[in-house]
Amino acid sequence: MFLILAHVGLLMVNVFRLNYHKGLKKQWDVILPAKENVDKVLQEMRELQAKHKAIEKITTDDRISWSQKMNILSDGIVRGVWLTRVRLKEGVFFIEGSAISKQNDEMINVHSFTSNLKNEKSFLEKFSDLELGSIQRRNIGKTEIADFLITAELVKETDGE
Repeated sequence: MFLILAHVGLLMVNVFRLNYHKGLKKQWDVILPAKENVDKVLQEMRELQAKHKAIEKITTDDRISWSQKMNILSDGIVRGVWLTRVRLKEGVFFIEGSAISKQNDEMINVHSFTSNLKNEKSFLEKFSDLELGSIQRRNIGKTEIADFLITAELVKETDGE
């Protein structure tokens, strides 16, 4: 008789625990969508913080006056040259553009633009080198266009500076 009562008692405890588990599972199912949303927000926040740190590094650690460099870049553009993309990636500054001319001197215009940049000491500050890459020619109708790429590497500063 004692074994039967003990068995019934343990069975009742098991039923109560099973009901308690079901209740917790229902609560978890209610909370799960909110948790997923929080996880997404946290991931976005981490990505934004990483971008923010990258921007801070570019603007404060290297102490480069980008507005001044963009102004010099704008002032150095010669007639018939336009820029299509300016970007900084992995310590290399890229200037992409195209040139057009009615007198077929677009190549001269590209070289003149590059020379203007090389002659500006304040533009070359914080850059170790400024090079004109290959110039690709293409035609749109009867008009010849020269696409170019200029690269400049950022100076690697030591901890002592």
